[in-house]
Amino acid sequence: MTRTVTLRPAAAEDQEFLLALYASTREEELAPLGWDDSQKRAFVEMQFNAQTRCYPKGDNRIILWDNRAVGRILTDRREDSILLVDISLVPEYRNLGIGTSLIKELLREGAATGKQVGLHVFKFSPAVRLYERLGFSTVGDDSAYLEMVWLSNSQSSLNSGEIAYSQESKA
Repeated sequence: MTRTVTLRPAAAEDQEFLLALYASTREEELAPLGWDDSQKRAFVEMQFNAQTRCYPKGDNRIILWDNRAVGRILTDRREDSILLVDISLVPEYRNLGIGTSLIKELLREGAATGKQVGLHVFKFSPAVRLYERLGFSTVGDDSAYLEMVWLSNSQSSLNSGEIAYSQESKA
């Protein structure tokens, strides 16, 4: 069965959803620190706001499943590369192939334009295995995060998955 995912530009009214989504992706990373909920929230808000400030021209899209916001993808397209800043899904929509399909589409864009695709990922995240399966290679390690790249001439399979998606224009 083909499923359809739609992307739309993030808007100001999405901020609460985006912050909660971002927090849901940091739970595993923050658990061993022994912080209380208010400390975790303050840290997550600081990191979320920093991410927003660092990529003011980033293409920030909400991932919709049957018109329900289920995630976000934030990319920063540069002259010679594409940076996958963030791809996140709410927990109940993870491991359904949504993220894989969107990443493969980004890799197809990289292949078509001759650009490498890069990202940073928490080194103990299960997503590392996904990125490796998609052909990303580790090029840096700062003890907490891995820097990974996919080169436009990589031989990874970019065949379409079961999920189709469409993208609304920025206008």
